[in-house]
Amino acid sequence: MALIDDLRRDVLDENASLATALRRGKVVASLVGDDELGKWVDRELNGYHDAIEEIPGYRRAQIDSYGEFLSARMCFPREQIPSSAIAEIPEDWRKWTNEIKLAHGIRGLERLVDSPDSAGRLEEEWPADLANYLHGKVYVRAECRRAWKEIPRGLVVGVLEQVRNRLLDFVLELQRTYPDQLDSDEQIAEIPQDEFKSITNNIIFTGDRSIVAAGGHIEQNVEQLVPVAAGDWESLAKYLRAQGVADAETEQLHAALDNDAPTTSETGYGPRVSQWFAGMMRKATAGAWEVGARAASTILTRALDIYLWGNT
Repeated sequence: MALIDDLRRDVLDENASLATALRRGKVVASLVGDDELGKWVDRELNGYHDAIEEIPGYRRAQIDSYGEFLSARMCFPREQIPSSAIAEIPEDWRKWTNEIKLAHGIRGLERLVDSPDSAGRLEEEWPADLANYLHGKVYVRAECRRAWKEIPRGLVVGVLEQVRNRLLDFVLELQRTYPDQLDSDEQIAEIPQDEFKSITNNIIFTGDRSIVAAGGHIEQNVEQLVPVAAGDWESLAKYLRAQGVADAETEQLHAALDNDAPTTSETGYGPRVSQWFAGMMRKATAGAWEVGARAASTILTRALDIYLWGNT
């Protein structure tokens, strides 16, 4: 079977690890000589631990921190840490307490989702000396035994679905553009490099300004294709409904946007918007949203990025 057919099969197999599909993608990148695609594949496979600033936007989000507090008479095993208490810790750490950058490799993320111990959420522990600043700050005369950042399981699922759907869109576009030139490695290697990189930039790196360095033309195309204005809820709602998003789901997004704290393109979506996004991606993958998995991630990412941050 041809390499591209194998890649498509692996991407569509919900029970298969994305690592296999990514490795096939690395072979395709090598054949054509697309170093940027190869680098993205390596980062997704091995993680971004040595390149935190290169973590793409779909791996970033705002989350909440929680703590366990104990006094002489009461125990509070899981209390959300309010902003007034966050203000008591060193300034350099405050932003860290409410943001997450998922640097794990794909297999690590898959294991997190499959873990029977995660109870629908994952945790990143605060350093013990940082938690000490919370003594008496959340409850009078209550010490903080431990503190942690909670990562909704839906956020991790959303990252996996972003990668899977970008790979699927990539394969489908290659098959559409080169229907008679994908049967062998030799044919793939003959695809013009500039054309191949254009497909990569417009699909794999869509909506990710930290990766697409020369993305001015991409941003311009996004604005032409998505009639959403920054901060204009009515334009966002109208666009989503036109794409087949149900009224109830549109209102759920409205509530999520209202309840999340303000975000930036660097921190990514807030926790409630991230959960909504992951739910929509699950529907698309399962075929319950009529646009299907092929276009879902692009539709949502482009529209939300413009609405939240003006697509800058």
